[in-house]
Amino acid sequence: MAGETTKTLDTLEKIGEDGVALSPEPSPSSVFREEKKETDERRVVFCPVNNNSNDLARLRLHPCIGFSDSMPLSRDPSIASTLVVAFVVWQVEASELAGVVSDWHSRMAEINHTPANCRPMSVILSFAVEKPQEQQLQQFADLQKGKLNQVRFIDDDSPDTIMEALQDLAQAAIERAKEGPPQALPEKSPPAKSRGCSIM
Repeated sequence: MAGETTKTLDTLEKIGEDGVALSPEPSPSSVFREEKKETDERRVVFCPVNNNSNDLARLRLHPCIGFSDSMPLSRDPSIASTLVVAFVVWQVEASELAGVVSDWHSRMAEINHTPANCRPMSVILSFAVEKPQEQQLQQFADLQKGKLNQVRFIDDDSPDTIMEALQDLAQAAIERAKEGPPQALPEKSPPAKSRGCSIM
């Protein structure tokens, strides 16, 4: 009887005052998954590619800021061929750049630990840095010869220019997935009007 009473009480606790059964409380893990899904969707960018505004590339951005943030690398060559790792310098104080570059060494070690045919396209995107900072970045790039696909020093750091750089990466990644190594990107990108990238 005690068991039946307990079961009845458990059932009553899930019924509201109006007699309608209440939905069970979501578990913390399910709430976390939903929040992560919403966050991931906010990091999606659509860019026109192939010199055709009707062709769109969907870029899913995965920021890796802290040491605990792992890169979404893959050991599947077909997936890895669509991945781009961009080491970005944007509005970084000169005094902080050495620490940023130090973190990049760890990231490159993570990339180099994957099989050669599963390594992502890796680039440096540097926006509006001073000459001493540019030299620091070039020194890092020189140490990674054969491992970085491109180093880009871009004079402007406006939102339109950043979107232009993302679009160029999307195009290069498409070429890489289709034909192997991506086509060379220009070393410098002058300020330009947006070509239609949008964040969803």
